Amino acid sequence: MPILAATLVVCSAIGVALVLASVAFGKTPVTYSAGRTSAVATRGGELVSGAERQVSRHTARAVAAAINLRRGDLPTLKQGPSPTPGEVQQDAQIAAALARCYGGPPYSDVLADVASPPFLGGSGSSAGFIASETEIFPSAALASDDIDAGSKPGGIACILSAWRAVMSPSAPAGQVLRGHAVNIASVVAGTGIPFATRMTFTASPSASSNANPTIVGRVDLFGFVRGQAEVQLTVQTDGAVPAASTERRLVTLLVARAGTAIG
Repeated sequence: MPILAATLVVCSAIGVALVLASVAFGKTPVTYSAGRTSAVATRGGELVSGAERQVSRHTARAVAAAINLRRGDLPTLKQGPSPTPGEVQQDAQIAAALARCYGGPPYSDVLADVASPPFLGGSGSSAGFIASETEIFPSAALASDDIDAGSKPGGIACILSAWRAVMSPSAPAGQVLRGHAVNIASVVAGTGIPFATRMTFTASPSASSNANPTIVGRVDLFGFVRGQAEVQLTVQTDGAVPAASTERRLVTLLVARAGTAIG
């Protein structure tokens, strides 16, 4: 499933190699707390609707872009740079490695993968960014297979590994960065969103000690499938709990846009 790989590359100073290595070897100290995920109006990982349009390779990028966030959705935030061609290529490398890690459909099957620019704002522990990403698969079944695989504990571990590589520069020198994920379906209850996870990253003095852990970042991920489209919202902060009202508003907006674009 998408994890805003293009945004990871844009916002990370450590480069794609460390992210790929982290995914490949799973070096993140990880814990995961499962919870009940709302299945309202869902079929597998897909939001159920009526007849859905068939999206071709020719139109896939335009459809994905039409679903994603845009400047007017977050007028108080600063729009960051769109990925360069080189960063888009790195995005594909990371996405392919993640698909292999969690056992999803091969990334080469994806017809289009389009990320919004990151929207930046806040200060102190509330500083961070918000962005979205949409992948178009050849079929609704493949899109559902992907989000189902990425939503399992093994899939969460793969995603945590990638994010840990990006967050590692935030940890004080000599400290170990740990990742913990919990289900946050309650934030978007009633929307039918099948994937809602909060990752919290803490730094502690040693690998065997949790004494005085310092929260260095939080990442909330929300994902759903509509027809051939798999859509994800990412909200990252430097430690503060993201505003649930903003997350719910943006998820609702993305669901509506996916419905308009896909049917």
